Amino acid sequence: MYLEGKEIITFDFDGVITDSVSRMIEWVKKVCVEMWIDADNDFYKKHASNPNLPQLLFPYSILKQEQAKKIYVDFMDESNFIPELIEWTKDIFSQIKEDNKNIAFFSSKMKDDIDKIMLHYWLEEFVDLTIWKNCVNKNKPNPEWFKIIMKHFWKNEDDLIMLWDSQSDYDASINWKIDFLWVNTWVLSKEDWKKLWVKNIDSIKSLLKI
Repeated sequence: MYLEGKEIITFDFDGVITDSVSRMIEWVKKVCVEMWIDADNDFYKKHASNPNLPQLLFPYSILKQEQAKKIYVDFMDESNFIPELIEWTKDIFSQIKEDNKNIAFFSSKMKDDIDKIMLHYWLEEFVDLTIWKNCVNKNKPNPEWFKIIMKHFWKNEDDLIMLWDSQSDYDASINWKIDFLWVNTWVLSKEDWKKLWVKNIDSIKSLLKI
């Protein structure tokens, strides 16, 4: 049982709880088009969950990095976009709470974005802690996020397991020796991860049965 001995189940937001990946792909495309970067659909898909895309595209220009970030903020905020909730989410959250475990959300989104989604889907009753972009000084794969979670619950890394879906998530787990379950999304496939030690899973729901 993957949850045996784990007291804190930490979920990434985008791609794991909410189906927002398609929106992020559109953002990558918009940045490339507006800033005259020659890229294709494979590139848009590959970097949809890359928080360091501006640095990747413009490693020698802080100004262009800031322009790319502004395109992201403006695009993600327009029309009060709320991604779909992945269908198994509330069912699994309910089971986890019945087993007296804590649920933490972890996201590179702004607090207003997370609050909007949580309110829309009535998620507050399940969640014990939410950490967002402005809670930390350094983004993944820096382990600062985990330190906040463990300090909040007065637990250590052995009590925590994370369910996320990107390379930066994997790197973060290595940096702080956190147990990790990778969620098999359409951004990454098992082929991408075949040489890594993380467990590939097709369905969190079947894996997390309590």
